[in-house]
Amino acid sequence: MDGPLVPYGEGYVLLACRHGRQCGWFVFTMPVDDRTACDGGRSIGFPKYVADRVELEETDGAWLGRVAHEGREAMRVAFTPRSSSAAVGRDLSPGPARCAQPPRRPL
Repeated sequence: MDGPLVPYGEGYVLLACRHGRQCGWFVFTMPVDDRTACDGGRSIGFPKYVADRVELEETDGAWLGRVAHEGREAMRVAFTPRSSSAAVGRDLSPGPARCAQPPRRPL
């Protein structure tokens, strides 16, 4: 890595997945806006790339995340929580109790 770690923008897309009875998360992509952060993450296996811009903004309780890469919008995610207090203390992990069962196949 070339320099010290400084504040940088980062986004990620995680996919909930399962292998047999084990549930977990698959890291699909991780855009960052800093070369040092990218190199550090890639050195330990994260699928990072340097984007032109990584932004997150909040307006009236709604959140909008955007990533620009190679001069175009590569990712946009919008989220409006139902209640700001609804998620406080709530377990959002994909642990065994939260792992959905696969659809049953007809015999």
